[in-house]
Order: sequence, then structure tokens, then C-alpha cells
Amino acid sequence: MGSFDNIAQDFILKAIGPFPARELIRQWLKAGYVEQGVWHATESGTGQGAVVSPLLANIALHGLESALGIVRNARGHIKGPRTVIRYADDFVVLCETKDDATDVIALLTDWLAERGLTLSEDKTRIVHLTDSPRGSTSWGSPSGATQRPGRARGPSSDHAERGRG
Repeated sequence: MGSFDNIAQDFILKAIGPFPARELIRQWLKAGYVEQGVWHATESGTGQGAVVSPLLANIALHGLESALGIVRNARGHIKGPRTVIRYADDFVVLCETKDDATDVIALLTDWLAERGLTLSEDKTRIVHLTDSPRGSTSWGSPSGATQRPGRARGPSSDHAERGRG
């Protein structure tokens, strides 16, 4: 099961607070789905493939940068050793050292648990950004996001590089 199936509905509703469309979002969460003509209730998560699911995933993952200690200067550039690239329920964290990457996995395990989520065993791994096939035009990430070579600026180390946009 993916993250859309596991997002804690109560966490989403608490996170949005007294938002004017809160009741509509609650209805989306509880709407259920039809498979082969049979209706199934959704007790947890959001509908995989539902139009609203990426929005709800963004609500669940809001605050990820803060949890990772990522700070930006007045121009929006990252100040510090980490950055994150995120798309819906997928993300890649870039760290300067392998030890920091290991610490990030531990930190995110607890942070995601509050949201009813876990790191994917299939997608989660620590890799050096230069460990890609020769001639590749991009570095693959565990979630499928890519970073084009030459776009990352700043210091590099033995275990990661970070882009500063």
C-alpha cells in the first residue's frame, strides 16, 4: 500500500483547522471508492488516483522542510546542509554527508508516523549523487525525481551534493 492509502485522515483534518472547505475535504476523505462495481469505504488514506489526493498529500507533508531544519535566506536560497525535493507523496532529501542522511531517515521515520505514513522500503536508500550510469543526463532518485547535472551549486562531499536553486 502506498502513502495515499495510509495518510491519517484525522491528521489532515486537524492540520487544516477551521478552513472554510473543511467539511468538503472531510467528505472527500470519507467518499470511498468503487472497484468492479462494489463500493468500499475509506477508513484511512485518500483515494489513489483521486483528483484531490495530491493536494491532501501536500497537506500531510506540509512542514517537511522545517522538520528537516531547512532554512532559507531572504532570497529563498537554502542555508544549511540539507534540502528536499518533493512532488505529491514522493520526496528526495539531499544531505552533505552519509551520517547526516542516516540521521534524516531516523528523524523522518518519527515525523511521518504522526501522519500515518512510513518510508517506503523499496524507495528509501542512501546513494551518492554521482553514483549514476556514465553518460546519464540526470541523477535518478529513489522517488523518480531527477536533478540535472550542472544545476546543483555549492560544496560537494563524499556523500551528497545540494542544489541551491
